[in-house]
Amino acid sequence: CPYGVVAFSHETGTARKCTLCDERIHNGLGTACAKACPTGSIAFGEVAELKKKADARLAKLKSLGRGKANIYGYKEAGGLNVFYLFDDRPSVYGQPESPEVPQRRLPMTSAVTIAGAVAVGVAALVAFRERGQSDRGGEEVEK
Repeated sequence: CPYGVVAFSHETGTARKCTLCDERIHNGLGTACAKACPTGSIAFGEVAELKKKADARLAKLKSLGRGKANIYGYKEAGGLNVFYLFDDRPSVYGQPESPEVPQRRLPMTSAVTIAGAVAVGVAALVAFRERGQSDRGGEEVEK
């Protein structure tokens, strides 16, 4: 990290990670990386304002003939609140073309798991019942 935020500590043997400048944000200063970015490509602020800036930059790129330019993160995975202005398809930059949030599939996968467990339980009950009848010669014994 050029800002010294993410750094390896030789004393503790661990890495200190970015805290998203929590203290700076609470003091109205924004993030250090956005403030120091020489190209203005890193920005911090209200999502609506950032989207306006991104849309303006996209329009500028398109007017310069960069037809593949797109904004990644507006709608992907339900909206990321972090978005990128790409000059080509997302996969060119190592991003999935159509990312999904795994939790959105949770109800369906849970239903399949529960149905499978019920089926195994029913099969086990049938097997035990059949086994009990075959141990008695296949006939019910009266008491």
